[in-house]
Amino acid sequence: MTHTPESFRTAADFLASMHLHAAADTLRIEADKLERQADEKRIDELARIFYEAEIVEIGDPDGYPEYHDQKTNYRNGTIAGVRALLAKLDKENAAATGTAKEWTVPTRRWGDLDDIPADVRTVYNASGNLLCRQGDGWLDTEWNLHPTSGNGAPFTESNRNLK
Repeated sequence: MTHTPESFRTAADFLASMHLHAAADTLRIEADKLERQADEKRIDELARIFYEAEIVEIGDPDGYPEYHDQKTNYRNGTIAGVRALLAKLDKENAAATGTAKEWTVPTRRWGDLDDIPADVRTVYNASGNLLCRQGDGWLDTEWNLHPTSGNGAPFTESNRNLK
């Protein structure tokens, strides 16, 4: 059986009705993680398509590196553009149909936890795990301390910072 964000949320609602709020919260976090991973995959694939179309339009595809070999700043700029475009399209679709999908996808990414501004309290790592700033370090949802540099990049701003 494949679990979906919807199945996790349904189970979470049931657990909450049984006053098992901690278990319900855990399932909701997992549902958010699944959605975020799907969104990030979609955004990365669209950014790759955009980049490939751009180098074909320039007319010299052999003179440019593969998408994933691009410099981080250029790739992040392309990803931010795709996010902005998707948000705009979703907003227009919501206005036309009267059904809104909240596209509050973050727009900032960092390659190292040390580079994240102090006002950012939560981020997602490349695996979709939520990390929370705790003093000078970062904790995951299981209270494991993460080093400020090393694996897990890129780190994507969490929607929790945007409220």
